[in-house]
This record gives sequence, C-alpha cells and structure tokens, in this order.
Amino acid sequence: MIIGYVNNIPVFKTKSKALLWAKKYGLNGYHEHVVNRLTGYMGGDTHTESIIAFQGPIAIQPQINTTESYGMTKQSPPPPPSQPVEQQQTVQQSPPPPPSQSSGGGY
Repeated sequence: MIIGYVNNIPVFKTKSKALLWAKKYGLNGYHEHVVNRLTGYMGGDTHTESIIAFQGPIAIQPQINTTESYGMTKQSPPPPPSQPVEQQQTVQQSPPPPPSQSSGGGY
C-alpha cells in the first residue's frame, strides 16, 4: 500500500513493498520518509539513488556555470531589443478661411 509520494516516488507502508519497487528499478535496500505523520519506506538505499533510478541522472545534477568553471569571464546577456516608441504626430489644422465677402447684398 502506498501512503504517499516524495518527488513523485511512492512511499510504501511496508518495507517489503519498498524492496520490490527497488528491485524493479535496479536498486537495493530502502530508506524512510514520514508522510502524513506516518513513517513509510521508499525503495533504494538513499533518496538521491531513488530519484536517479526513477527520473534519470539529469534530474539530480546541479546547475553549474561552465564559464566560471573554466576561468573565463562571465558575460552579461545582451539587452532585450528596444521597442519602438510610438511617436505621436501632431497635425495642425489651418484656421478656417475668413467668411467670404460678397458684394451686392445687404445693406
């Protein structure tokens, strides 16, 4: 019976189930975890060993900065491309023409 999971790996109620799981993944032994206030057993002598067997070695490798490892200077990433600034165009309207004066009309 599985009582829970740690890193998506099952934690069993019994040592025998943990040992069966370990054998399935090419491991030996078991280690303990407390899940939901219950002590359970996970296959594999260590948790790291269980993670590697279950998820593969890439899941546990630490992140390293290779440029610092080889004594090279670390370069900053290039700045993001600049966004064009919207330019507002001001359109000036000409004043309306003066009212036309016509002769012959009025007074």
